[in-house]
Amino acid sequence: PALARKAGEIENDLAALMSDLGRYADAVVHAEAAVAGARALGLGPAVLGPRLENLGSALQGAGRLDESERTYREAIATLERALPERTIALAIALNNFALVYRDLQRPTDALAMFERAIAVREQAFGPDNGDLVGPLINAARIRADQGDIAGARRDADRALALVERAFAPDYVGRGHV
Repeated sequence: PALARKAGEIENDLAALMSDLGRYADAVVHAEAAVAGARALGLGPAVLGPRLENLGSALQGAGRLDESERTYREAIATLERALPERTIALAIALNNFALVYRDLQRPTDALAMFERAIAVREQAFGPDNGDLVGPLINAARIRADQGDIAGARRDADRALALVERAFAPDYVGRGHV
């Protein structure tokens, strides 16, 4: 069982690496193996949840959006059972699930999920944490696409203020805002 657990960790890491490289079909294979291993070993939600999130991400990259949506629903429900240990993983899953809704052309659902990701991060880290920048910018984009320019501006201004406070002037991530 210890070896099988380690193999699942490696499969999960390989899936993330394959996704980072844009090799989504390979990522799906490794993520599915990681999830199957966690299920076979009866590993709890703190292990299964992040593996499901990784699978949802790989499925999204592979263009399998309906499967990605189902997987993210399970990932979030699983991660909610793993709180507070997996708060960061839940926040990441909520943000990434919102991106699936965006890709499915469901902006209202995407915005609701981005708002939930923001709320989870605020609760976990406080309102001035740099980890809020990503979901705030994502929410601003959706608001702008929906014609809510004032709301988009509010979110973008808040993200920019957080970047100014939270990141060094030469930090490469500042250019993404």
